[in-house]
Amino acid sequence: MHQTAWESALQRLYQGLRLHGCQLVLRDYQDKAWPRQQLKMALDVLPNDVRASVKATELDYRPGFANNPTLTRLSGSRKWVEFDLWGIEYGWTLLPCCLLDELQKRLHWASQTLGDELEAITARLSWEWLPNNALLGSVNELNLYGLSRLIRAPSVAPQTLFTEWLEPYALRPLSQQEIDDLFAIYTSSHDWMCKTPSLLGRLLQRHSRPPYDFEQALQLLHMDTRRANWSQAFQPLMPPDDEAVGEQQMQLIILEKQKSRFLAEYLRAQVDKKLPAMPLTDAFKHTLTASWERAFWYTRAYSHITHAFALRLWIHKYGNNPTQHEQLRQALHTLRHFITELETWFSSAGTQQPYTFHLLLDPQRLLHLAASLECDITAS
Repeated sequence: MHQTAWESALQRLYQGLRLHGCQLVLRDYQDKAWPRQQLKMALDVLPNDVRASVKATELDYRPGFANNPTLTRLSGSRKWVEFDLWGIEYGWTLLPCCLLDELQKRLHWASQTLGDELEAITARLSWEWLPNNALLGSVNELNLYGLSRLIRAPSVAPQTLFTEWLEPYALRPLSQQEIDDLFAIYTSSHDWMCKTPSLLGRLLQRHSRPPYDFEQALQLLHMDTRRANWSQAFQPLMPPDDEAVGEQQMQLIILEKQKSRFLAEYLRAQVDKKLPAMPLTDAFKHTLTASWERAFWYTRAYSHITHAFALRLWIHKYGNNPTQHEQLRQALHTLRHFITELETWFSSAGTQQPYTFHLLLDPQRLLHLAASLECDITAS
């Protein structure tokens, strides 16, 4: 469409809405071009009472990622900041991820940075592709309560918010030690999520699912959005001209996945050990226990996927020597063995889990990824 025709269409849309007493809000959706300027271009040709709705992190909401710089590039426009509490990019309400501390910090940043131009906070509570996964009643319902309270009381401590939210699920008042134990489990889930479906601060998932094949994994790694709390995320990954740096990064990847597995196994054990004796509703106990069971399997899957992918990436960058080839062969054998174990679990104990978890961690998708890592070796 020609620029003039595009601007004319925007003007007609604006005028039609105003005639009906409606407010036009332009949402920053999926502008993957660089530099990202679609929203600014549209705002520049419209009256200044048009609002800009912008995600809290670029492209999609991802825990631990940097605040969206687009929010600082739209001077003069009133802004709505959007949070995805349902978790398109962090587990579809099926996996635990407590955002209380992160939400508080992001709201503070937005308030300080945008000032009077910050007009509203909005939240995604569902996803049309999976309407049966409800946020309310899920392990991450806490984030909705926390966001609603922080908007009005930005300085409330996260543990205070947690205690308030927990109260309706208690059959009698919990001891301070019980509250502390539960709060530690919930808050640790954020660190677990930030470490698990990623590779040194880079994406290794698409809408929370593992990559379909080696090519998609490479595309995800090369996206310009990175995790904010990883200094390595902005360094070249396995630079072809510096094998020593690549070796250091391989060790960091191994360490990252070891931490992820430790967190999942430890927190699952803590839930199994401490939750049964606590005076909480059966529904609450079931939700928390089931979410960490899913997290345990998700973590194991990503541990095997990342190990095999990192070895394949090494061969892609530095060449196919016999040692790396054999390590990759063994890693793929281990990955396939795990997939068989996962299929067995889905057909037995896993039948008690929501069917959408099978979509999230589909064994056939994992097999396709494993095949793509293997069949590409000869092309290196």
